[in-house]
Amino acid sequence: MIRDFSYDMLLALEATFGTLGEVGLDVSLDEDGKLWLLEANSKPNTIGYNEVTNEEVLSQVHGLPLDYAKHMIIRMYNNLTL
Repeated sequence: MIRDFSYDMLLALEATFGTLGEVGLDVSLDEDGKLWLLEANSKPNTIGYNEVTNEEVLSQVHGLPLDYAKHMIIRMYNNLTL
């Protein structure tokens, strides 16, 4: 549910603002199980993760944006060569 919600929010944000690359979404779950978007950050701060999580999570926090950047470069390159 959170993954689908996040993806829908990203599509809506990028439709309005263009490709963002990395987005931080602050979400909340209410007592009825409804998911709410509290805030979206186009340049999320990940420093706090260093103090409160393990290496596996840190690898994802810092590695997934790099994976996405690689994906975007490949996509742009493929569009140029078509």
